[in-house]
Amino acid sequence: MTDDIKHPVAKVASAGAVFLGGMTWGEVASMLAALYTACLIIEWLWKRVLKPLAQRRGWIKGKPREFLDSTGSAPL
Repeated sequence: MTDDIKHPVAKVASAGAVFLGGMTWGEVASMLAALYTACLIIEWLWKRVLKPLAQRRGWIKGKPREFLDSTGSAPL
C-alpha cells in the first residue's frame, strides 16, 4: 500500500464540489457573505492596527513621507 496522493488538485476540487453540492443556494450565499465579511475585517485590522504596530516596532519598513522644512514648502 502506498501513501502517494495522485492528482491532489483534482481531489480538493471534487471535495469542494461535493461540499457545495450538498448545500442550498441560500446556504452557499450566506457562507460566501461570511467569508467576504471576514476578509473585510482582516483587511481593516491590517490597515488600522497591525501594519502601524509593525512599522512602529520596525518589523516592516514604512513608506517614506514628505515633510515640511523650515521654508514651508514640500516638493511635489
